[in-house]
Amino acid sequence: MKLSGKIGYSYFAGFVDGEGCLTMYKEKCEQTRLGYQFHPLMRISNTNKEIIERIAGEFGGFIVTNRKNNDVRKPVHVVSFNANLLRKILPNILNLLVVKEEQCILLLEALDLLEARHPHRGNINIDRLNEIYKRLRFLNKRGVKKCRKN
Repeated sequence: MKLSGKIGYSYFAGFVDGEGCLTMYKEKCEQTRLGYQFHPLMRISNTNKEIIERIAGEFGGFIVTNRKNNDVRKPVHVVSFNANLLRKILPNILNLLVVKEEQCILLLEALDLLEARHPHRGNINIDRLNEIYKRLRFLNKRGVKKCRKN
């Protein structure tokens, strides 16, 4: 398959809804007073290397190919977007998302809170970041979701 033309935000948002993951992970970090730090992240996975390369070429990000030894399945190509790229991309696709709209809203809020860690922005709201982290984990969990009262 030969792809031509630019990929617009609508097509990109469809890929995020269908093949993407909007999440945030915690990383241990002894240099911080809490002992960990948050990293917002978006990934899009597909077995079609060409489309993943096109997405990365137009929207940024870096590509990793996952192959399992002795696996008969096709390799999976993954493009990942860090916080700096997410600050540019997410506002442009928020109103185009259907399935992952809530995750997008939560990540945008987290990105705003994480900018607060800079001295000129005041204190960071760790409690709210932890709430966002837990909600994203729940929304991204595979299988049947059990309702939880908040």
